[in-house]
Amino acid sequence: MSYFLITFANTHTAISTQKFLTGKINFCIMPTLRELSQSCGISIRINLTELDETQTLQEMAYPIIKLMDSQSVSSNLYQLYYIQDNQITPIPS
Repeated sequence: MSYFLITFANTHTAISTQKFLTGKINFCIMPTLRELSQSCGISIRINLTELDETQTLQEMAYPIIKLMDSQSVSSNLYQLYYIQDNQITPIPS
């Protein structure tokens, strides 16, 4: 299974992002994988059924990054990852 995961530096940013993304893209809230971050325990998971898997990884991530930018979330307050078959790839924002 492949998906994007957004981790956050703090709970406030996670909750405000959850509210902002509601109705814009399908996602679910999940606990942060401890191998990714010891910070906020809340992450947002976006399954690739929402995205076109024929695109490059950066092209798939672009709509998510644009949504985060439109919310004016500083890139140091979140990190986007691509997870596939237990391999974790950080995506620069």
